[in-house]
Amino acid sequence: MRRTKGALLQLGILILAASLPLAARNTLQNRQALLLKDALKHRGDAQAVVDIYQAFGLREDVPDKALLRSTLEKIAQSPGSNAEVAAHAENLLAFLDRQAGLWNKAAGRYRKLGLVRTWEVIGPFSDENKSGYDTKYPPEKDLDLKGAWEGKTEKVSWRVYPQYPSDPVIRLGAVLDPSDKAAGYALAFVQAKRRTSCVIRGAYDEAYKLWVNGEQVGGAKDYNGASFDQYADACTLSAGWNVLLVKVCNQEGNWDFSLRLTDARGRALRNIKTAAIPEDVTEHLSHILKKDGRAPQGFRFFDPGRVLEKRAAVGGSGKAEELLGLYRYYERNFDKGAALDSAALRKAAAKLPKDPQVWIELGDAEADHNHRRAAYAKALDLAPGSAQALERMGQYYLRRRMTLKAMEYLNKSVQASPGCL
Repeated sequence: MRRTKGALLQLGILILAASLPLAARNTLQNRQALLLKDALKHRGDAQAVVDIYQAFGLREDVPDKALLRSTLEKIAQSPGSNAEVAAHAENLLAFLDRQAGLWNKAAGRYRKLGLVRTWEVIGPFSDENKSGYDTKYPPEKDLDLKGAWEGKTEKVSWRVYPQYPSDPVIRLGAVLDPSDKAAGYALAFVQAKRRTSCVIRGAYDEAYKLWVNGEQVGGAKDYNGASFDQYADACTLSAGWNVLLVKVCNQEGNWDFSLRLTDARGRALRNIKTAAIPEDVTEHLSHILKKDGRAPQGFRFFDPGRVLEKRAAVGGSGKAEELLGLYRYYERNFDKGAALDSAALRKAAAKLPKDPQVWIELGDAEADHNHRRAAYAKALDLAPGSAQALERMGQYYLRRRMTLKAMEYLNKSVQASPGCL
C-alpha cells in the first residue's frame, strides 16, 4: 500500500510538472520575447550572448519556437551583429535543426562556423588525481604519429577519428576507453594560404592544453563541462601546413571537445584546408614544427567573457555582475570548484537585493543545495506569486526527494497568476 501511495504521489508531481508550462506559458513566453528583443537590440555587444542563452533556456517552456528561431536567424545574418554573437546564434540554430531532424541543415551551419573536423586521436593516458594535466606524455615530448606507447591500461597509438558532419563535437569517450580519469590527445593539420594571426575558439570537457606548430598557445586546468566558444586562444598559422595538437583531461562523464578557427572578431577563417593524416599533407612534420605558432605581440581579439569581466571590474554595477555571472553559468569557463558563476551572482544579488530574478538566477547557479534553497526562498519573499520561483523551489524539493514539499510548491506554481512574474 505504501508503494502504491508513493507511486501515485510521484504521478501527481509529474502531472503538475507537465502542466506547469501551460499555467505559466503566457508569462514565460513574454519573458522570452523580452529577452529576444534585448538580444536583437544588443547584437553588436557581448551582452547579447547572455540574452540569447537566457531566451534559449526557456525553449522547453514555450512550445512555439517560431520567435526564438526567427530572432536567432536575424542575429546570425545581420550585418550589425558582432561576429562572435552571430556565431553563438548560428550554433543554437544548428542545435534546433538537429532536434527537428534537419541533419543536413545543421551540418551546413557547422561548416559555416569554421569547425575543424579532421582529427587523429590517441589515448587514454592516466589522469588519476588530475595528475595527467601536468604530465608530459609522448605526444608532448616527441610528436611521432607512427609509434605505440603505454597508455592507461594498454598500448595506444594514433587513429583517425570518424567524421560526422552534423555533430560538431569530437567525442573522445566514444573511441578511447576507459574515459574516466583519462587524458587524450587529438591532432589536425591546417593549411593556410598566407601567414595569419587568428583565434582558436574551443569547448573542452574538461581541462585542456593547446599547441600550434609545437608551441603552446593555450590551456586551462579547469575541470568543467564544455560550452560553445568557451575559451579563446590567439595563435599564428604560417603559410602552408600547420599542426594543431589538443590535450583534453577528464575525470568523469563526457570526454570531448570542439574547436574552430576565427579571425580576431570571431568570423570563421576562409580559404583554409584541414587534414588528419600526414599522407594528405605536402610538408614533413619536422618542417612544420619549425614554424611559428604563437600570436604576434599585441594581437588583440574579441572575447565576450573578457569584455564582461572588465565591465564588472570597472563599473561594479549589479547589472554588470549579473551579466558576468550568467555568462560564466552558461559558458562554464572555470573550474567547478571555483564556482565563479555563483560568486558573481552573489555580488549582483547584494547590489540588486530587491530583484527576484537575480535571486532565481543565483539559485540556479548555486552548487550547495542549502544555498540554492535560500536563494529561491529570497526570490519568493520578494515575489510570492512568481510562477518561476515557485517552480524552481518545487523542482529543488523534487531533486531532494521531498515529494510532499515538491507537490506543495508545484501546485502553487500551477495556480499562480501568469502576470505575477
